[in-house]
Amino acid sequence: MPKHLARAVLEKLPSDRLAPNELAGFEANAAAWEARVSGEVPDREGVNGFGFDSITPEATQLALLVAQTAMGVVVENGLRATWKRLRRRPEQPTPLTAAQLLEVRSRVVSTVRSGGASADTATVYADAVVEALRQGEGGEEAD
Repeated sequence: MPKHLARAVLEKLPSDRLAPNELAGFEANAAAWEARVSGEVPDREGVNGFGFDSITPEATQLALLVAQTAMGVVVENGLRATWKRLRRRPEQPTPLTAAQLLEVRSRVVSTVRSGGASADTATVYADAVVEALRQGEGGEEAD
C-alpha cells in the first residue's frame, strides 16, 4: 500500500477537508483500513466496493484510494523501477513526464467520481496527488 503517497496527499489538502487530528492518526487509520479492505479483519460497518467505511476518516480513505490509483498508473506505464526507487527515496521528485502526470490526474478524478464523490472533491484529490508526486513525497518504505 502506498501509504507515504497517501499521507502526502493529505498534507496537500485544504485543512477543511480533514477531520480533526486526521494527520496525527493517519498511521493507525491507514492500518485499520488496509486490514478491513484486505479481509484480515471482518467488516462490521459495511465497507463498500472501494473500502469506504464509517470508522476511518473520509479523507484518509480517499487518499489511500488515490495513492493506489497513482501507483497503478505508474506500474501500467512500465515504470515499475521508478516506483521501487520512489519507495526507497520518497523525498526525490518523481521522474514522471507531464503526460504521465496528466494520466495519473485523470485516473484519480475518475476513481474518486466513481465512488460517488463530487467533481470538486475529485479535482482536489487529483491535484493533491500530482503535487505530491512532483515534489517527491510519493514513495513508500520498501516492503
